Amino acid sequence: MLRASARLFKTVAHCQVGGQSIIVGVSSEIEQYRAETYATKEPETIEWLRQNIKDNDVFYDIGANIGLYSIYAAKLRPACQVYAFEPESQNFSKLCANILLNGLTNVAPCGFPLSDQEAFELFYVYELQPGSAKHSLGASSCWRKDSESVILKQGNLSVTLDALVGKYGLPQPSILKLDVDGLEEKILSAGTVVLTSGKLRSILVEVMFKESDDISWAVEKLTGLGYILKKKSDWVEQLNGLRSQNYIFHRCK
Repeated sequence: MLRASARLFKTVAHCQVGGQSIIVGVSSEIEQYRAETYATKEPETIEWLRQNIKDNDVFYDIGANIGLYSIYAAKLRPACQVYAFEPESQNFSKLCANILLNGLTNVAPCGFPLSDQEAFELFYVYELQPGSAKHSLGASSCWRKDSESVILKQGNLSVTLDALVGKYGLPQPSILKLDVDGLEEKILSAGTVVLTSGKLRSILVEVMFKESDDISWAVEKLTGLGYILKKKSDWVEQLNGLRSQNYIFHRCK
């Protein structure tokens, strides 16, 4: 109720995050929550960007939502280039709006999904509030209960990480954030050329796993490609019989 009342009089939030002043548009309760927890919800992500992104870097933010981490990176390093990938229509609209609110010219919003194939795929949307998450590509979300209804199936053309660079000419990423609520393994499976290019220094990936897993797929795959696990987030999310946690990898030198 208090958040709803606040939104009647305040359409933007002014946030102080890691030494940066950032404006976030607020039109939903979820956006209000994201603004209020900007610096605290995933502090390891802010710290990872602060420590690792450099001027002239290329940052891929895959699963950008309304753009909080893309905007922080762009303001922190004005000479870097950010590509913010977000297929859900309401989030993509607010991603673009937040880029404009902050006067940024070094963020390119990209309104399509990444996957393990180039194809027409349906994107399953469960909520239309800007800032919402846990939507899914190609099938219903593993994070959602069977009783939760898809309210919209949005058509998208998906692309692979390797095709973005090799076929369509995007610059190789220097650092990469991957948070797409369950599609992370598929995306990395079609990104071997990018992952082994020698230009990608660090990866932050949200890893979904079951209680019985002895070792995550991300550790197995990325250590085999020359990366070392440096940190796991202190938080672990548990939902619908699954767990997730942020893992940070650096390329071995």
